[in-house]
Amino acid sequence: FPSHDNIIVELLLQQPGISDEGKREALDYAARFGNKEIVELLLQQPGISDEGKNKALDYAARFGHKEIVELLLQQPGISVENKNRALQFVVQRGQKEIVELLLQQPGISDEGKREALNIAAYQGHKEIVELLLQQPGISDEGKNKALDYAARFGHKEIVELLLQQPGISDEGKREALRNAAQRGLQLCGRVYRDWETAIDR
Repeated sequence: FPSHDNIIVELLLQQPGISDEGKREALDYAARFGNKEIVELLLQQPGISDEGKNKALDYAARFGHKEIVELLLQQPGISVENKNRALQFVVQRGQKEIVELLLQQPGISDEGKREALNIAAYQGHKEIVELLLQQPGISDEGKNKALDYAARFGHKEIVELLLQQPGISDEGKREALRNAAQRGLQLCGRVYRDWETAIDR
């Protein structure tokens, strides 16, 4: 049965004087607070622009509402730019299931994947780093940059994971070691013992 909130929203939408801007604001709130039924109701209304749908996707991704993200991705008018931005939001939150969902979408760029990898390495989300490393479009440069972030912020398991990747350069290792040492992160130091001689090259 529909909730009282849904019934009230439906009642109000039938009233004269409810503007398109008011509907779009309501969509924002419903996406932000995770009310899928109200999102579905509002998406059926005239006056919900593509811009409104894209903004709602931002909110749903930012606050980790997978079912609403999935629903909005099915709507016409969702831009490639917003899909890539949504990916950054969910990576930052560590929402692996939504990351997987977004990576299946057409339009997720190689640049977007590399930026997501940097965020995951910086935030310490190892499972998402592993997922992104399996994606096409992750360049050697992207892996080296992610290594730098992981070392700089002390994420030892991600450092170990990235050091196993093909394409990690001696310069990338040296840069990561410098940044780890500069911040006093001895946590990663033992991982680099095998590469200490590279510094003197």
